[in-house]
Amino acid sequence: MPRIEGFHNKVFIMTRMKSTYFLEHRAQALANVFLMGRNSITTYTIPEMEDIDLLARFLPEADEHEKLFAVVLKGTPTPLPSEHDAALYLNQWAKRRKHVHKFPFPILILVFSMYNDDGYYAWQLEPLLNSSREPILSFCTSYEVNKATKKGLDSISDQISEWYDKQYERLSI
Repeated sequence: MPRIEGFHNKVFIMTRMKSTYFLEHRAQALANVFLMGRNSITTYTIPEMEDIDLLARFLPEADEHEKLFAVVLKGTPTPLPSEHDAALYLNQWAKRRKHVHKFPFPILILVFSMYNDDGYYAWQLEPLLNSSREPILSFCTSYEVNKATKKGLDSISDQISEWYDKQYERLSI
Protein backbone atom coordinates (compact mmCIF):
# COMPACT_ATOMS: atom_id res chain seq x y z
CA MET A 1 0.00 0.00 0.00
CA PRO A 2 1.48 3.39 -0.94
CA ARG A 3 2.33 5.63 1.98
CA ILE A 4 0.43 8.90 1.99
CA GLU A 5 2.82 11.66 3.09
CA GLY A 6 1.76 13.13 6.43
CA PHE A 7 -1.31 10.88 6.75
CA HIS A 8 -0.18 9.06 9.89
CA ASN A 9 0.89 12.31 11.49
CA LYS A 10 -2.55 13.83 10.82
CA VAL A 11 -4.32 10.75 12.19
CA PHE A 12 -2.17 10.91 15.34
CA ILE A 13 -2.98 14.62 15.81
CA MET A 14 -6.72 14.07 15.24
CA THR A 15 -6.75 11.09 17.62
CA ARG A 16 -4.93 13.13 20.25
CA MET A 17 -7.40 16.03 19.81
CA LYS A 18 -10.37 13.64 20.18
CA SER A 19 -8.93 12.03 23.31
CA THR A 20 -8.24 15.47 24.81
CA TYR A 21 -11.81 16.52 24.00
CA PHE A 22 -13.28 13.41 25.65
CA LEU A 23 -10.92 13.71 28.61
CA GLU A 24 -12.04 17.30 29.23
CA HIS A 25 -15.73 16.45 28.91
CA ARG A 26 -15.47 13.42 31.17
CA ALA A 27 -13.63 15.49 33.78
CA GLN A 28 -16.41 18.07 33.56
CA ALA A 29 -19.09 15.39 33.97
CA LEU A 30 -17.30 13.93 37.00
CA ALA A 31 -16.91 17.43 38.49
CA ASN A 32 -20.63 18.11 38.07
CA VAL A 33 -21.52 14.80 39.72
CA PHE A 34 -19.18 15.60 42.63
CA LEU A 35 -20.24 19.23 43.14
CA MET A 36 -23.94 18.58 42.68
CA GLY A 37 -23.71 16.10 45.54
CA ARG A 38 -25.07 19.13 47.38
CA ASN A 39 -28.40 20.35 46.06
CA SER A 40 -27.32 23.89 46.88
CA ILE A 41 -24.49 23.95 44.30
CA THR A 42 -25.12 24.72 40.65
CA THR A 43 -22.34 24.81 38.05
CA TYR A 44 -22.00 26.82 34.86
CA THR A 45 -19.50 26.18 32.08
CA ILE A 46 -17.24 29.12 31.29
CA PRO A 47 -15.87 28.29 27.82
CA GLU A 48 -14.32 31.69 27.06
CA MET A 49 -12.11 31.80 30.14
CA GLU A 50 -8.64 30.40 29.85
CA ASP A 51 -7.98 29.99 33.58
CA ILE A 52 -11.25 28.60 34.91
CA ASP A 53 -13.59 25.95 33.55
CA LEU A 54 -16.67 26.22 35.76
CA LEU A 55 -18.34 28.83 37.88
CA ALA A 56 -20.12 27.31 40.85
CA ARG A 57 -23.00 28.99 42.62
CA PHE A 58 -23.46 27.90 46.22
CA LEU A 59 -26.72 29.02 47.79
CA PRO A 60 -27.62 27.03 50.89
CA GLU A 61 -31.29 26.81 51.82
CA ALA A 62 -32.65 29.84 53.71
CA ASP A 63 -29.54 31.86 52.83
CA GLU A 64 -29.93 35.03 50.79
CA HIS A 65 -26.26 35.56 50.04
CA GLU A 66 -24.73 34.30 46.82
CA LYS A 67 -21.51 32.37 47.26
CA LEU A 68 -19.56 31.96 44.03
CA PHE A 69 -16.39 30.04 43.41
CA ALA A 70 -14.51 29.02 40.31
CA VAL A 71 -13.36 25.54 39.37
CA VAL A 72 -10.31 24.52 37.37
CA LEU A 73 -10.66 21.02 35.91
CA LYS A 74 -7.84 18.60 35.25
CA GLY A 75 -8.13 15.08 33.91
CA THR A 76 -5.57 12.40 33.22
CA PRO A 77 -5.77 8.92 31.72
CA THR A 78 -3.14 7.69 34.21
CA PRO A 79 -4.03 6.25 37.62
CA LEU A 80 -3.89 8.53 40.65
CA PRO A 81 -4.15 5.95 43.44
CA SER A 82 -3.48 8.35 46.32
CA GLU A 83 -3.62 11.96 47.44
CA HIS A 84 0.18 12.00 47.19
CA ASP A 85 0.06 10.96 43.51
CA ALA A 86 -2.62 13.57 42.77
CA ALA A 87 -0.53 16.25 44.50
CA LEU A 88 2.53 15.30 42.41
CA TYR A 89 0.42 15.50 39.24
CA LEU A 90 -1.03 18.93 40.15
CA ASN A 91 2.27 20.38 41.31
CA GLN A 92 3.98 19.29 38.07
CA TRP A 93 1.13 20.85 36.08
CA ALA A 94 1.45 24.07 38.11
CA LYS A 95 5.18 24.33 37.36
CA ARG A 96 4.45 24.28 33.61
CA ARG A 97 1.94 27.13 33.83
CA LYS A 98 3.28 30.42 32.55
CA HIS A 99 0.80 32.76 34.19
CA VAL A 100 -2.04 32.43 36.68
CA HIS A 101 -4.80 35.01 36.82
CA LYS A 102 -6.19 35.91 40.21
CA PHE A 103 -9.87 36.46 40.89
CA PRO A 104 -11.80 38.03 43.80
CA PHE A 105 -13.36 34.70 44.82
CA PRO A 106 -12.17 31.21 45.78
CA ILE A 107 -10.82 28.89 43.10
CA LEU A 108 -10.98 25.13 43.54
CA ILE A 109 -9.01 22.66 41.43
CA LEU A 110 -10.57 19.27 40.72
CA VAL A 111 -8.45 16.52 39.18
CA PHE A 112 -9.84 13.19 37.98
CA SER A 113 -8.14 10.01 36.85
CA MET A 114 -9.99 8.48 33.92
CA TYR A 115 -8.40 5.15 34.83
CA ASN A 116 -10.90 4.59 37.65
CA ASP A 117 -12.71 7.96 38.05
CA ASP A 118 -10.84 8.79 41.27
CA GLY A 119 -11.17 12.48 42.07
CA TYR A 120 -9.22 14.88 44.23
CA TYR A 121 -9.43 18.56 45.09
CA ALA A 122 -7.07 21.34 46.08
CA TRP A 123 -7.35 25.10 46.42
CA GLN A 124 -5.72 27.54 44.02
CA LEU A 125 -7.19 30.56 45.85
CA GLU A 126 -8.18 29.26 49.26
CA PRO A 127 -10.85 31.05 51.30
CA LEU A 128 -9.46 31.47 54.82
CA LEU A 129 -10.01 33.60 57.90
CA ASN A 130 -6.87 35.24 59.26
CA SER A 131 -6.01 35.47 62.97
CA SER A 132 -8.39 38.45 63.30
CA ARG A 133 -11.18 36.34 61.71
CA GLU A 134 -11.15 38.51 58.57
CA PRO A 135 -11.74 36.81 55.21
CA ILE A 136 -8.69 36.46 52.97
CA LEU A 137 -7.86 34.52 49.81
CA SER A 138 -4.59 32.64 50.04
CA PHE A 139 -2.85 31.91 46.73
CA CYS A 140 -1.52 28.36 46.87
CA THR A 141 1.83 27.70 45.21
CA SER A 142 2.06 24.06 46.31
CA TYR A 143 -1.11 22.03 46.33
CA GLU A 144 -2.37 20.10 49.33
CA VAL A 145 -4.70 17.52 47.84
CA ASN A 146 -7.70 15.77 49.38
CA LYS A 147 -9.90 12.96 48.07
CA ALA A 148 -13.14 14.16 46.43
CA THR A 149 -15.69 12.55 48.75
CA LYS A 150 -18.95 13.60 50.37
CA LYS A 151 -16.96 14.57 53.47
CA GLY A 152 -14.59 16.60 51.26
CA LEU A 153 -17.53 18.37 49.63
CA ASP A 154 -18.90 19.19 53.08
CA SER A 155 -15.50 20.66 54.01
CA ILE A 156 -15.39 22.74 50.79
CA SER A 157 -18.94 24.01 51.40
CA ASP A 158 -18.26 24.86 55.05
CA GLN A 159 -15.05 26.71 54.18
CA ILE A 160 -16.77 28.72 51.43
CA SER A 161 -19.76 29.49 53.67
CA GLU A 162 -17.64 30.69 56.56
CA TRP A 163 -15.50 32.87 54.26
CA TYR A 164 -18.48 34.44 52.51
CA ASP A 165 -20.40 34.96 55.77
CA LYS A 166 -17.49 37.02 57.08
CA GLN A 167 -17.14 38.79 53.73
CA TYR A 168 -20.82 39.81 53.69
CA GLU A 169 -20.63 40.80 57.35
CA ARG A 170 -17.65 43.01 56.56
CA LEU A 171 -19.49 44.56 53.61
CA SER A 172 -22.59 45.11 55.80
CA ILE A 173 -24.86 43.55 53.19
